[in-house]
Amino acid sequence: MKTAKRIEHGSNGSLHFQRAAGDLTGPALVLLALAVSPTAAFADEGTPQFEAKPAATVDATNSLLQLFEAQGKPLQPKKGDRTIGEEEAEEAKPAEWFKGELPWHQWSRVTGNWGGLRDALESGGATIAGTYTLDWGGPISGGISKRGTARGLLDVNLTVDAEKLGLPGGTFFAQYLFRHGRNGSDDVGDLQAFSNIDEARLSREYELWYEQKVLNDKLRVKVGQVDANSEFAFVEAAGEAINASGGFSPTISTFPTYPDPSLSVNVFVYPTENTYLGTGIYGDGISDTSDNGFREPFYIAEIGTTLDLCEKAGPLRLAAGLYYDTGNHDRFDGGTQNKGNGFYALAEQQVWRENPDDKEDTQGLSAFVQYGFGDDKVSAVHHHVGLGLSAVGLIPSRDADVTGLYWTLAKTSRATGSGFDADESAFEFYYKFEVTPAISLKPDFQYITNPGGVKTADDALVFTLRLDVTL
Repeated sequence: MKTAKRIEHGSNGSLHFQRAAGDLTGPALVLLALAVSPTAAFADEGTPQFEAKPAATVDATNSLLQLFEAQGKPLQPKKGDRTIGEEEAEEAKPAEWFKGELPWHQWSRVTGNWGGLRDALESGGATIAGTYTLDWGGPISGGISKRGTARGLLDVNLTVDAEKLGLPGGTFFAQYLFRHGRNGSDDVGDLQAFSNIDEARLSREYELWYEQKVLNDKLRVKVGQVDANSEFAFVEAAGEAINASGGFSPTISTFPTYPDPSLSVNVFVYPTENTYLGTGIYGDGISDTSDNGFREPFYIAEIGTTLDLCEKAGPLRLAAGLYYDTGNHDRFDGGTQNKGNGFYALAEQQVWRENPDDKEDTQGLSAFVQYGFGDDKVSAVHHHVGLGLSAVGLIPSRDADVTGLYWTLAKTSRATGSGFDADESAFEFYYKFEVTPAISLKPDFQYITNPGGVKTADDALVFTLRLDVTL
């Protein structure tokens, strides 16, 4: 039996996820950082140095990823490229350290540049980054239990530019996660998970992969333990939504994503600068004990394009994908089947830009739509639809704040034995307030109807206060 995440319909109408426990392997990340540090910090004059590529004149097709990556996320899998083209040269940053050029409240990272050590590592090709996300909240009305729950997620990661080591186009990435606290959905009974960091406690290596670009970046290959949602089915414009369905359609019930990435091979080709075709094969994760390897793989493929239609708006991204899981699945009727398949599609665009002539300005209004279809014999969610809006700098003088609306509908399976008799929907409103460039607070309200896909469940009004800290 495959050990990818499986779904059980509990007596309270909620979904319970069974996953293999991860080992405490965080020290391995520290060892990797130490191994790279001498090369990064003490590169001699003979070491090939990275030359920044000239800034693209007008490269709106790349701005969509840059726009939403700049906003930050609680869990930050390193996203795969959707387009190719020249990278913009990075400007020199003022020193972020005590008695430096910037006061602490203007630092982009609360730990600064470590007295110059961090900058030295980055100039040598090694970037150490991290975030900490703390959620507090729970049901105001409805749900199962009216109590507040605090839980947090620590993400520490290392990126190595292999070009510094003589491998142009190569990137090495390692990531460690630590999550503490209860699962907030236990108090709500919802199907879609109102918080995207909710899960069982964990402490483990998360992603660990090597990526290589060749043929003028027209071919990209990534091998290792990968969060599939970093390569497939993601919607950048939904990145600030707290509801987990904003990350990917819940119809993909065995998706190798948080908290269980898998060993994989991912291949992306870029026939044109703005079009891509990607495919991935996923097996067991590093911590899995089934020894299945790739004998029961999860296959996925996605095609997409980015269209620059209007100067006053951002690029329009369209994507669609298919997936096929060859693992042995428990059907709701008590039987089993050795397949699970489905389809998803998405579209997103910054439909209005406040300053269209300034390519670096992220202010404006973005919209997105999601659709997913899954096998109702094994997937709790048969159809899924998501719609959302995200506005950056909506309030004058608050240019970095983000306001958003998200509506998600999970049409549940009606297969014999599923136990569902209603569809769950959630409407979310949030406002992300930038305290400093490195610290933000986000009040979030969600109204959830038919939690768990059960008519008799009380509709729930859920409040969450999220703290995001860039380390």
